[in-house]
Amino acid sequence: MSTGSANGISSPVTTGQISSWSNMKLDIDSTLDRGKCGAKGSKTTCKLESHTFRNINAGGMKVVFTERVDSRSKDHRPVGVITAYHDDCGC
Repeated sequence: MSTGSANGISSPVTTGQISSWSNMKLDIDSTLDRGKCGAKGSKTTCKLESHTFRNINAGGMKVVFTERVDSRSKDHRPVGVITAYHDDCGC
């Protein structure tokens, strides 16, 4: 394991894979904040091509989310993120 720096934050990085859920969350947040987003139906897709992800081998990420409320959940909150993945991971 080596030390990597992305977004001004230094942390241990495992080559070829995300090192923790907290790092994945940072990548998701970056994609939602800086990515190009477009809606199709009730889903919104955000894509970001960057080399600043916490996964040092990642060149892109895709996040799909919805603000639709699922009446079956009984909490009246949006469904939220449906899927998120590095789509250019260098694997």
